[in-house]
Amino acid sequence: MFNKTLLTILGFLIFHGPVQAHQLKVFAYAEQDRITGEVYFSGGQKLKNARVSLASLKGDDEIANTRTDTDGSFSFPVNVRQGYRISANSGEGHVAHWDVQMSEVIVSESEPDSLQPSNPASLPPLCEPQSGKLKTLIESAVSGQVAPLRAELQEVQDERRIQDILGGIGYIAGLAGLGMLWFSRRRGSRL
Repeated sequence: MFNKTLLTILGFLIFHGPVQAHQLKVFAYAEQDRITGEVYFSGGQKLKNARVSLASLKGDDEIANTRTDTDGSFSFPVNVRQGYRISANSGEGHVAHWDVQMSEVIVSESEPDSLQPSNPASLPPLCEPQSGKLKTLIESAVSGQVAPLRAELQEVQDERRIQDILGGIGYIAGLAGLGMLWFSRRRGSRL
């Protein structure tokens, strides 16, 4: 009885790791008038042809959907400044979500039809703070520079580190020790 129970517990603990190794991840960021991202497993393997949907953070209604390309990447055009939820589904029961906050989304103002203004003196200069265009340009530039850093940070957080592995082994050994102590006291013997 003792051996079967111990083997069952150890089996569950040992095979729990591979389940987490195939956890689906999605990373997305706002880049000018688009939300761009990628879908991958926690080991770093990119997932191609996964279904990705875009919804508002305010509601659950799907705004758009697409599929990832061969690199696991996707992109959605956006024209409303609001928060968005990106959901990725591998079709095998794996689902992941990522929220893009409204403060990250930059939607440019609509451009005039004509490139030449009718009266150039009446237009505000590009560098005036009240024009709003300067703010949009700065947000766009900063977003473009920060997005790769955020992607790299997310990858580092998803990697398994040696201390994680050693910590898991120590956790399993501690549970096994507690189990052996419990069973030995139950029998009335001492270790």
